[in-house]
Amino acid sequence: MLELHRANPDWPYHRLAGEAGCSEETARLTCVAASRSAVDLMAAYAEPALRAWLQAQGVAAVRGDHRPARDWLMHAGVIDPLPDAGKGSGPAVVIINAPMPGMPGYVPSPSVIDVPSAGPAGAQNPVTPDAPPLALGGPRAGARGP
Repeated sequence: MLELHRANPDWPYHRLAGEAGCSEETARLTCVAASRSAVDLMAAYAEPALRAWLQAQGVAAVRGDHRPARDWLMHAGVIDPLPDAGKGSGPAVVIINAPMPGMPGYVPSPSVIDVPSAGPAGAQNPVTPDAPPLALGGPRAGARGP
């Protein structure tokens, strides 16, 4: 094919491919590789690589994986990478700095909690932690049971 190209430098790639019995893309890449530097060769492969990347986006999106699309948008400068984006997700760890029973600084909770009532001013409604929960939305008066 290179001999055909040297003999006929004005031929388009599809004609070279037809004469050499290969694809047009192979003819184009062969001609570029033979006459250019490594940078030009990489640029020649950029278009097929981008097409494959675009196809991978569609295949991955069907599986719910949108990383190829995210990478495409980041490298195109459309979106910025998130901080810590490469660390992956894991379990969230919450550290509460409160003393536990038996530790210095532990203060037991009061056994009676004062809850303001809707009664007369200054009246309080003591509720103990051991009291059963209030029945909210229980059976209505006159309703038939199960």
